[in-house]
Amino acid sequence: VAECWICREDATLEPLISPCACRGSMSWVHASCVETWIEHHRARASDDEPPKCSVCGEVYRGTDERPGIFTFTTHVCGDFMRQVANSMLLVAMLTLYWAAAEPKTNLDLWIRIVLFSVSGCYFAYVTLVLVVSLPSRHVEHRNCFHYFYTTDSRVLAGKLVDTIATMIVGLLWCIYGQIRLPFTVPLLVRPVFPLGAVLLGHGGVVCSREAVLFVVAVVVSPLVCCARLAVALWRNPKRLLDPFDGVVHIVVPLASVPLCWALSSNVPILIVWAMHTAVAQLGLAERRWVRKAHWKEGRSWWVLVQFAAGAGYLGNLLHNFTEGIAPEFSQVLVFGMSLLWVVSCSALAVSVNWRLCVEHYRLWQRRNGHFSLRPNEVSPTAAGPQAQTLGAAHRG
Repeated sequence: VAECWICREDATLEPLISPCACRGSMSWVHASCVETWIEHHRARASDDEPPKCSVCGEVYRGTDERPGIFTFTTHVCGDFMRQVANSMLLVAMLTLYWAAAEPKTNLDLWIRIVLFSVSGCYFAYVTLVLVVSLPSRHVEHRNCFHYFYTTDSRVLAGKLVDTIATMIVGLLWCIYGQIRLPFTVPLLVRPVFPLGAVLLGHGGVVCSREAVLFVVAVVVSPLVCCARLAVALWRNPKRLLDPFDGVVHIVVPLASVPLCWALSSNVPILIVWAMHTAVAQLGLAERRWVRKAHWKEGRSWWVLVQFAAGAGYLGNLLHNFTEGIAPEFSQVLVFGMSLLWVVSCSALAVSVNWRLCVEHYRLWQRRNGHFSLRPNEVSPTAAGPQAQTLGAAHRG
């Protein structure tokens, strides 16, 4: 009895077809099984080869439907808006916590309790999601904790980054004297709980090798990034003097945080951001109309965007400007200038890496497309005079 070589079922529920030159036990297969196998393969493939049989190598005949630029834009914008919404929520919760913990704010006790309760519930929720989900067991909890369980790696990574960022912001607040040490401790100990859950629960073994490596990777990853950047600059120090390389531009966001944190005047940070924004706009103009400079594409530009977004975020959160240009509107000026600066850096990074962006778009198309097999469209060498569909005739 002929059966599908993938699922080992016969033609009772779906006709069997022979879409390639394979013979014997590999002759017949369900079209849906082949299409599922192709989608599974494409989800991990990095090339653009047409779908073909993994045994005989013959290309399958069919229709390849791929999503267009509108779907891709919707996908990217959706992810971006979710990240923006999560960042705004984190900023709002940190602001509530700061307002409740700051000793100079003239707030009634019941208002402080409400602010602590709202921000504390949010921080507890994020911590609980990490504690429940981080030991990757691939088994959902069947008790009340299943409401906090997720297997989405991007969600977990985002919440872990938010937890570490909260710890850093709390530490800077304490050093800067904006909140007292007792209110800083809850923010500092938050990363201990998810990392401890990983050590205690990975694979059912306490302090397993994989768990220890994961915790070490999370803790030392910022140092590793800085070390790799330092090694790259040591090997090629000219990159620090090349305005067409993203490395030299990373200096600006690194210098922005101390300017916002240590100074009482907004003039230095506004000048730095305005000058770098002008440089980015000139770079965009050169990329669009002149096209004579040799811009060096690479990951350093995406690092610039991430550092710029982080510097803008911390700059708006930590500054306490009382002097400079329109100090009464300093919050609005700093936010507007930082937003223009981050957008300019992002636009320049996309422009320089446009070829890589197009490649990423093509790869996304391949991984999210759908291939529909056409069993009647087979090569003569594969089909011969025999019928290539088994099961349809019996039902007819």
